[in-house]
This record gives sequence, C-alpha cells and structure tokens, in this order.
Amino acid sequence: MSETLDEKTVQGLYEEGIRYFKAYKFEKALDYFQKVVEIDPRHEKALYHTGTVFSKLADYNKAISAYKKILELNPDNVDAWNALGNVYMDLWNFKKALDCYEKALNINPKLSNFWKNVDAAHKKLITFKKAIDDHEKNSPIDEKNVEINQALKKIESILTKEKTN
Repeated sequence: MSETLDEKTVQGLYEEGIRYFKAYKFEKALDYFQKVVEIDPRHEKALYHTGTVFSKLADYNKAISAYKKILELNPDNVDAWNALGNVYMDLWNFKKALDCYEKALNINPKLSNFWKNVDAAHKKLITFKKAIDDHEKNSPIDEKNVEINQALKKIESILTKEKTN
C-alpha cells in the first residue's frame, strides 16, 4: 500500500469519526477514531477525540489514558493538557486539574479560556476547604443532616487524596 493511500484511508476514517461525533453518536465515532489510531498511533487528533468520547461516556480512566498518550507524543499540546484538566475536574480532583491547566498556560499564557478553568479549579478547592473548616468549627452538625455529613466526608476524602498526590 502506498503512503498516499494510507494517508487517504486514515483521513477518511478520521473524517467519518468526526461526522458521527458531531451527530452525538459517540460509540460509532469511537470505532472510527480507534481505527485511525490502530493505523497511525501518533495521530494526535484521533487520540484527542478518542479521549473526548471516553469523557462524554464517563469512562474517565480511558479518557485520561488517551490524553496522556498525546502528551507522551507532544508534551506541548495545550488542548490535551486542558482536556486532561477537564477530566480531573469531572472527577473532583481539582489539584490535578489545576496542575494540567497551569501546564497548558506555561506553554501558551495567552489562552484566555484556560485562565477561566484555572479560576474554576481554584474556586472549587477554596470552597471545599472552607466547607471542611466550617464543619470543624460548627461540629457536630445536627445528626438529622446525614446528607451534609456524607458530603463533607466525601470532600474531606478528596482533599486528603490531593494532599498525597
């Protein structure tokens, strides 16, 4: 097979994946993006869309894996850093999200929408730390408020994980 034919095949498969992606047929789009990556494991756009599909399907570990593959190939890919940060935000790992956004901004500080992501991650960290502090100051919370206690324990668990990472 000639190199031109391979390029045309890869491009055709990628474009078909984009069509399905835009039609919100994520599983079908994923099939095409994965075929592209099988043929060309260095195809950053297909890897990026693979990660995006996994993220939309809430398969966050696979999304993380796809974005990390891009970053192995190209550590300066700001879109991959941003997308990886977004996955960590979805997982409530705000510290890791912040790290990803800051790496993207170190590469290109002119990306205004990424600054918004940094701000959002900071606000989440501050809000959760304040919730823990308030809980400790006002303990014990009314035992009838089981939901609040459960939420605070989850937040405390997340913050503890972030300190160890």
